[in-house]
Amino acid sequence: MLDPNRKIGGSVIPKLLGMSKWGTPLDVYNELRGEGPPPTEATEDQSRGKFLEPALLDWARNKTQIPFVKPDKTVIYPDWPWATYSPDGITSGPTGADTLLEIKAPRVDDVFEWGHPGTDEVPPEYLVQCMWGLMVTGREKCIVAALLGGELRLFEVLRAPKFEAQLLERAKAFVRDHVESGVPPEPTYGDDANILRRYPNDTQPPKAFSQLSKGQQRIVTEYVTAYRAESAALKVLETYEPALKDVVGDAAGILCDDPSLPLEAVFRRIDWKRNKPSLGVGGYTAIAKELLARLPPEEVAAITEKYMPKEGPRVLRPYFAKEKP
Repeated sequence: MLDPNRKIGGSVIPKLLGMSKWGTPLDVYNELRGEGPPPTEATEDQSRGKFLEPALLDWARNKTQIPFVKPDKTVIYPDWPWATYSPDGITSGPTGADTLLEIKAPRVDDVFEWGHPGTDEVPPEYLVQCMWGLMVTGREKCIVAALLGGELRLFEVLRAPKFEAQLLERAKAFVRDHVESGVPPEPTYGDDANILRRYPNDTQPPKAFSQLSKGQQRIVTEYVTAYRAESAALKVLETYEPALKDVVGDAAGILCDDPSLPLEAVFRRIDWKRNKPSLGVGGYTAIAKELLARLPPEEVAAITEKYMPKEGPRVLRPYFAKEKP
């Protein structure tokens, strides 16, 4: 049965729909029945949002000129008490009385999922979260304030009653068909019980590391060590590159004239480099769609059959402690 202390809020509904990178429908099932694992230590993503939220709330107030305040209690949907929402900002006065505020501080590698400020081009899971909040609270607009590339960019999501009705029906069906009936949803990728995660692409069960030869174990450990080093290096580059650009400023670059530098920091020069403009994946996709739209259906089918890969490439990726795929 549904645990009376568990609710479907704005962060849960994307997981329920299979649209969240932070959880799966099976996670929601276990959580709503009170059968989930005990709380774990907060991740860096969770900690970043928690500590930055008060400052970003002030910043959003200043940019919108709407006196948002953090509500002291969760809003409950009148007809379904398990449907709740906890906005990051809400107003009680006449200014912005129909508006909610959602604050986001995404990771650096998530920045490209966002579109143009002033639109509703936010990542799908956040769009669903806003729609759920508008339904529960009865407000008409949700402003999403996202810290992207050092800027606080504002997006607007308007209420859509038909979409809200679909969301509510999906949630009601999930509670009825799974939570209350005790029938868990099928595991999806990311769940430990999912067959695709355990044996992808018709492979055999995993090999135990202890059963590998010494040479094979060395291959595995060298690969994992290099993978960790590459990931750490990329994070360092992402951290220091904006600051380095400020250091160089309008100069042509930096020349190294200090022989006392440690060996790992020695360089000859650092110069500005202007990358050639690129259409990017989205640009090429748009061109392909435009060209295909001008062709007869049979030609489109023939081209698609010729170039569409029959099976995606197989890749290996290690997962580390406290990291959920």
